[in-house]
Amino acid sequence: MAGLNRVLSVGILVFCIFFSLLSKTDATPVKRQTTSFSDTALVIAVSDAAADEAVSLLNQYNQTTQLLLFAQNGTALPTLDTVNGSSEVGNFGLIIVIGLASYDYGGTTGWASAITADQWNELYAYQLKYGVRMIHLDGYPGNFPGTALAVGPGGCCSAEDQAVYLLDPSSLPGGEQAVSLSTVGLWHYPATVTNFTTTTAFLEFGTNEEYASPTVAGVIQNIGGREQMVFFIAGGSWSWTTNYLGQVWFQWGYGAVSNSLSQTALVIATDANAASEATSILGQYNQPYQLLALPQAGGALPLLQSFDPSTKAVVGNFDLIIIISLASYDYGGTTGWASAITSEQWAILYAYQSIQGVRMVHLDGYPNNFPGTTTAPGPIGCCAADEQYVSPIDTSLTAPAGLTVGNLSTLGLWHYPASITDGSATTAFIQFGPNSEFSTTTVAGVLQNFFGRQQMVFFLTGASWSSTTIYLGAIWFYWGYQRQAATTTTTTTGTPTTTTSATSTSTGLAFTSPLSVFTEVYTGYCIPYNNTLPGAYYDYGTGNTLTGSPSFECAQHCCKRFKWMKLM
Repeated sequence: MAGLNRVLSVGILVFCIFFSLLSKTDATPVKRQTTSFSDTALVIAVSDAAADEAVSLLNQYNQTTQLLLFAQNGTALPTLDTVNGSSEVGNFGLIIVIGLASYDYGGTTGWASAITADQWNELYAYQLKYGVRMIHLDGYPGNFPGTALAVGPGGCCSAEDQAVYLLDPSSLPGGEQAVSLSTVGLWHYPATVTNFTTTTAFLEFGTNEEYASPTVAGVIQNIGGREQMVFFIAGGSWSWTTNYLGQVWFQWGYGAVSNSLSQTALVIATDANAASEATSILGQYNQPYQLLALPQAGGALPLLQSFDPSTKAVVGNFDLIIIISLASYDYGGTTGWASAITSEQWAILYAYQSIQGVRMVHLDGYPNNFPGTTTAPGPIGCCAADEQYVSPIDTSLTAPAGLTVGNLSTLGLWHYPASITDGSATTAFIQFGPNSEFSTTTVAGVLQNFFGRQQMVFFLTGASWSSTTIYLGAIWFYWGYQRQAATTTTTTTGTPTTTTSATSTSTGLAFTSPLSVFTEVYTGYCIPYNNTLPGAYYDYGTGNTLTGSPSFECAQHCCKRFKWMKLM
C-alpha cells in the first residue's frame, strides 16, 4: 500500500472519534483487573508479508505471538479473555495492528479496515479492562483522531532520504540511545498533531527538499485511558530503521521499566578456528563470550535481548559484537564471496547496536565490503614475503591499554592496504607503512560511525601466535568495551542536532592500571616471540629473548594470560 492515498471510509473515522468521546474521560490508564494475564502478543494484519515487520521483531525476544490474518470480507476475532466463574484471564498482553488491516474496496468506499466497528469496540473494551496497550504500524495520519497529514506531497519519498528520530528518549526505559536513522525504502506519511490533549508526538521526520520543516512520524495517544502508539511509516524486516523502531514499540507496549547489558561478547565466524583470533584475545581478559559458527547455508542469530514480563526488565545479552571476515564463503557463480549473515540479520544486529549502544568489531575485513573504503592502488592484498609494518595513528586508542606506539610486523598476516573514499563517517586509526609493493602509507583499519552505530574495522588477518594480533587485540578490546555515548536528537532550529554525553565504560569492567589485574606486581611484559620458535618468549620488560620454560613470574603474569604487553 506504499504510496497510495489510504484515507479510510468516513464511517470508520467517525466511529473512531465517536468511540473516543464515549470512553472514560480520565486520562489515567485503566489498571489491569485480573491477577492472571497472558503476555502473548496479538498481531492483526492482512497477510504474512504485512505482519512480518511485527512478527520478526517479536521473534527476536522469543515472545509468544498469535497472528490473525483478516480477509477482505472479514474474520472473527479470537477469544480475548477467558472467564471461569470468578476468575478472568486476559489472553493477550499487547495488540499490534498493521495498516489497520485495510483493503481497497473500490467505489465510494475506497480504502477501509476489514475490522468492523463492533470488533474495534471489542478490542478497545479489552484494552480498558486489562490495561493492555495497542500498537499501530504503517498508519495513515487522517485515520487517527488528533492527527492530520502534513502540508506537502502527501507521502514521502520516492528517492530522497528523510531522517526519522525520537523526540522523547524516555520512550526507551533504561538509557538506550535515541539516534537519527534513514527512511530510504520505507514509504511514510509526514503528519501534524491537531489535538494535543489526547495526542503527543514522540517520533519526528527531519527536513528535506519536499518538507521544509520537521513533521510528526509517530504519536502516543491516550483516549479516555486507552493507550496506543501510532507509526506513520511502513516497515520491513530487512530495515535497520524498522528493527530499531520495533525495539521502541516493544518496550513501550509491554511497559518495560529498566534495561541492562550482560557482560558477554558475541563472536560470529564461519567456525571456531576462524574465530580464534578473537576468542584468544577475549580469553586473555577472562571475558565471557558466545561463539556463533555460521555454516555456508546460514543460521539463526542467538537471542540478542530478553524481556522478563514479571519485572518489566529488558536485558541486552551481549555487550560487544565481533565478526571475522563477515562470516563469508565462496558461493561460486555470479555470487562469489558473500556473507552467510543475511540482510535481515544485519538489520537486527545494527538495530541492537543502535538501541543498546554496543560497538562492533570487524576483523580480517576486505576494504571494498565497507562503505567509505576501498583497496589502495597496487596489488590486491599483501604480502607474500615482503615486510610491511603496521602502526597506530590515533594514540588515544593505545593509551587506555597501556601500549607504547611502535611499528608491528605483518609477516605471516595477509592484509589489504586500503584508502578512504568518504571521510564523512570513516576515520583511519592504524596504517600500513610503505614497502616495495606500496610506495606510500595506506590505511590498515578504520573507525566508522553510521547514524550513531559505531564499528572498528581491521584490514588484516590475525593469529593467536602473533604479537601483532595481541597488540591490536588490546586496542579493539579496550575500544569495544567503551560504551557508545548516549545521543539525544533535538530540532530547536528545525534541523536535527545531536548532543552527545561523555563516554563511559561498560558496567562491570574497570580499566585502571594495566598491572592492577595481576596478583603480584611484575615489571616484565611477555608475549610469544613468534610461531617458528615454540617455547620462545620475548620479555618486553628486559628486552631479552627467553627460550625453554619462561620464569614463573613471566609464565603466571604474562605469557600464559597475555593480559598486557608493551612495545619497546
